[in-house]
Amino acid sequence: MNFRIECVEPIQMIGICEHTTLRTENPAKLWGQFMPRRKEITNRIEPNLYSVQIFDNFYAQNAFSRDAYYTKWAAVAIASNDCAIPEGMSELIIPAGQYAVFVLKGTYTQAVEILGRIYNNWLPASEFEVDNRPNFTRFDQNHKIDDEDAQETFWLPVRSR
Repeated sequence: MNFRIECVEPIQMIGICEHTTLRTENPAKLWGQFMPRRKEITNRIEPNLYSVQIFDNFYAQNAFSRDAYYTKWAAVAIASNDCAIPEGMSELIIPAGQYAVFVLKGTYTQAVEILGRIYNNWLPASEFEVDNRPNFTRFDQNHKIDDEDAQETFWLPVRSR
């Protein structure tokens, strides 16, 4: 499985979030609320979009099960927090740190299958463990979840074992 390691500086974001599980999440609803309003965010630094996951009980043995609760964000990166945050949106800061970066290609369903292989196969065999920071997926604003040619990057926070 191809990946690269990158160290990132903090990333400031503004977006909409919901508390959910993998079993009950509804990405279409969350993104349907965010996309029509994203232009209200006046200090975006790029056109890309971010899907961010922050797990509630990171150290629990079942933290990554289909029933584990987490906060899911639909967001954009911003230059600074000196602008007004639109009503109904919140600010999020991704802390600096090391990430394993994977390029995912295919539909949403195919991407979820690849993520399963990352967590269940790649991670246990690697020299890394998951770090307690948000993971995120970055994609362009024209991304379509049912497109076989869709491409996105998945950023997994890691640290050496």
